[in-house]
Amino acid sequence: WYIAPQLWAWGEDRAEKLAGAVDTLLVVFPFEVEFFRKHGINAVHVGHPLLDQIADLPDVPQRSGILLMPGSRKHELHHHVPLLARTVELLHERGHQHISVAKARSIDDEALRPLTDLGVKVEHQSRDAMRTHAAGLIKAGTSTLEAAVMGLPFTTFYKTSAISYYMAKRVVKIDSVTMMNLLLKRNVVHELLQHDATPEALAKDVDEMLTNSARRHELEQASIDVRNVLGGPGASERAADVIAEMISR
Repeated sequence: WYIAPQLWAWGEDRAEKLAGAVDTLLVVFPFEVEFFRKHGINAVHVGHPLLDQIADLPDVPQRSGILLMPGSRKHELHHHVPLLARTVELLHERGHQHISVAKARSIDDEALRPLTDLGVKVEHQSRDAMRTHAAGLIKAGTSTLEAAVMGLPFTTFYKTSAISYYMAKRVVKIDSVTMMNLLLKRNVVHELLQHDATPEALAKDVDEMLTNSARRHELEQASIDVRNVLGGPGASERAADVIAEMISR
């Protein structure tokens, strides 16, 4: 089994069932080895294939601007776009004019209208945007790991209905929703969730990333650290080697 389900976050009680279904589990995060072995599963860390996908991308000489990533699901946009629109207004007041929003193909143009009406530029290639912008506001999810390995300084945010947030808090059993923090075992990326996700707090965090050199250096170094923790390029080859060895036994 290549790439484990994230039972360590929301379903530890299902690990026993998984143990009966697999001989070897090839995991992408180093901390998963201890978790799954604790449940009797032979787990082998092979690294993350994301590092293979970005290995040949050229360096960007100069980053600039702010990247907004509100998500792509309807309920995420419902909560995040108005929040980010007010944040953009505050950032404009602070002198930050170069602001972009990442748009997935599934998002209707009208959903981002509150942002584009404020002059926010639409980016259709999120990974390219992560490589060229100087700071980001990224909704909690897999995009935060991409941003981390792309070297984009960012803050994680998320806002949803009160009942959805309450249910998620009961199910999710981790200390941070940002993978970079989990991998580095320190809270280097700020998380502004639910009631903490205010336009004022988001704008303040972005401004700090752009104007505070110490904060910026901290996040840039963390990006280097997280790539090292993940194991570098070659995950698919390492996974293939493990599988080939199993077949040859």
